[in-house]
Amino acid sequence: MSFQYVLDDAALVSIREQLVWLEEKAGDEIADFWMDSLEQCLDGLTTHPGRNGFATENGRIVPGVEVPRSGFAHGRKSLGGGCFT
Repeated sequence: MSFQYVLDDAALVSIREQLVWLEEKAGDEIADFWMDSLEQCLDGLTTHPGRNGFATENGRIVPGVEVPRSGFAHGRKSLGGGCFT
């Protein structure tokens, strides 16, 4: 079974901020590596969403919709969860 992930506006802002920070502090190569790693993590969640348990946001975003923990914490911030449909 395959799932789809949806990132909320706060997650998208956080990702953009992290990319800008990495580009400024470490360069484009590191920022690209970080983004590739994030995309691999999110892609993995589409096939194995229960691998890391539930995020603290579980049940708070949309009642009845499970929010798995991403397990991704590269850089300054951790991406807690995303909404799956």
